[in-house]
Parts: sequence; structure tokens; C-alpha cells
Amino acid sequence: MPGTREKLTPVQSLCGGAAAGLWLLDPEASGAQFTVKQFWGLFALRGKFDRFDGRVDMGQRGSVGGSVAVNAGSVITATARNDEHLRSAGLFSAAWDPMIVFRSRYVLLMVPDQAWVMGSVTAAGLAQPEARLRTDARGALVVDAEIKTNRFRQVLPWAPGFRSAGSALLTLHLVFVKR
Repeated sequence: MPGTREKLTPVQSLCGGAAAGLWLLDPEASGAQFTVKQFWGLFALRGKFDRFDGRVDMGQRGSVGGSVAVNAGSVITATARNDEHLRSAGLFSAAWDPMIVFRSRYVLLMVPDQAWVMGSVTAAGLAQPEARLRTDARGALVVDAEIKTNRFRQVLPWAPGFRSAGSALLTLHLVFVKR
């Protein structure tokens, strides 16, 4: 119909600058889980991180910048022994590099209600991720990301000169609410 405008989805509005302002991570609605495959992929250890924080800054002209920091030392699995092992230099290197940090570089609008967030990760051996950005029913921004790596190496206690290759998958489900 002439003279009427098609209503923009929240993600389209975001990319157009309508959602300008500061968005903060909602820790109760968000999560950071991991799966670490060890011993040539034969064994998978699952857990979560319980300390993480983030923010998204949206500009009036559609620019988006943001970061998420996960405390690598906040590992939680079923046993304390596994937690200590995962914090070690061979895996998450929590003492050497205590934070896993994702910084967005740009956002690409893919379909009316979904965009890709591209960015980089700084951590012990983590690779660059892609993340999906969407909105939920209450108007929050939701970012889902998977960060994969196969660069972990651990020394096997029964064979000190031998190292076992491992891989890790960090899964982030992040919910941001406008401040």
C-alpha cells in the first residue's frame, strides 16, 4: 500500500541504529559451557564457567561494538580434580591468561531477524568464532557463539615426554538487555 512502511524487525532496527545505547549482559539468562575432548577425541569432559560479563555498545548509525569476558578460572565440572586440570597451562591456562575475551569487529545482517557477529577471541589457543545475533520475545539481544580449538596440548602424567592433543568447544548463550 502506497505511503506505508514495512515494520522493521528488531535486528533490522539494531543494524539501522534504532537500538542505539548500552546493552549489558544478563547473567541469569546467559551461560558459558564447554566440552573438552582429550586423548585423541575418545574422552569428552563437559562443564561450565560461572563468571563472565559483557556489554554491547550500539551507535546511532548502526555501528555495533561489544565484548564478552569469561573468567577461565571459574571452571565447574563434576569434580574438583577435573577443575584444577582444566585450569592448568595445558588447557585453559587460567593462571597465565585468566580471561577468555571476545571482541566484536562487525555485524552482518543475514535475514530479517538474524545477523552474524564477527570478531576475535584472545585466550590460550582459541580460534576466531562466528556468532549469531537475534532478539527474543522481551526485546533482549541474544548472541549464540561456538568457539572451537584443537590447539590444546597436555602432558600425560604416566609418560612425561608424550603429549596428548585435545580440542575444546566453548558455547556461549548471551542475553543482553538495554540499560
